[in-house]
Amino acid sequence: MSVSNSVGPMLNCSPTSAGLNSTITCTGTYITAAGDTSVTAAGTITLTTGSSVTLSYNVSAADPSPNTPYFSIGSAPTTAAEGSSVSLALVTPSGMTPSLASNTSSVCTASGLTLNMVGVGTCNAVATGPASSPFYTEGTLNISISVTDTEPPVITAPGAQSASTDAGANTATLDVTSLGSVTDNSGTTPAITYAIGGTPLSGAYAFPMGVTTVTMDASDGAGNAAVL
Repeated sequence: MSVSNSVGPMLNCSPTSAGLNSTITCTGTYITAAGDTSVTAAGTITLTTGSSVTLSYNVSAADPSPNTPYFSIGSAPTTAAEGSSVSLALVTPSGMTPSLASNTSSVCTASGLTLNMVGVGTCNAVATGPASSPFYTEGTLNISISVTDTEPPVITAPGAQSASTDAGANTATLDVTSLGSVTDNSGTTPAITYAIGGTPLSGAYAFPMGVTTVTMDASDGAGNAAVL
C-alpha cells in the first residue's frame, strides 16, 4: 500500500509505504492562498485566506477476505478407522490457529486440531478461522470423514463337551448351535456359524464316538471376521 502527497505540498507521510495491518501517519501544514476556503481529507476543515492548519491522518490497510482455514499439506482425509485419531494440518491465511469442533459427537470428537473417531458413520466437523476485524472476517472449513469399523467380533467358545451314546447307537445326537457367544463393538450381535469339517451345522448332529471338532465363525456388518 502506498500513500502519496495529494493534499498539499507541505504534507509529509512517514512511512510512505507499508504492508497489511500497518498504520501510516501524515502530518504537515497547508497554507491557503487567495480564494481557498477549505481542505477536505478525513472530514472537512474550513479555512480563511492566509491562515494555516496542521493536518494529521491515520491510514490503515484492511483485507476483507475471510480468514478461512485450509489444509497446509496434502489433501483432506476422507476416511478413517473407528478408534483412530486424525491430526489435521490446518492453518489460516493470517497464520492464526483455527478452532475445530465436531457436529457428530457420537462418531467423532475434537481435541485441539485432532479428531478422535469414537463411532462408525460420517464424521462432520467444522474448522473456524478467527476474525481480527477490521483486517479479516471469520471463515469456516467444513470437514467430512467416513469412519469405518475395522474391529472384528470376539467369540467366546464353550468348554469341551461330552455325551453318552444314544440307546442302541454308537452316536450321540446333540445340538451345539446355541453354545458359545459373540460380541462386537458395533453394538449388533453377529450370527455364529457352526461347522464340522467345513460342513455347516444347522441343528442336531449325530456325533460319532471319539473327539469331533466343531468350528465357530462370525462376521460383523463391516465384514470383519472373528478370530478365536
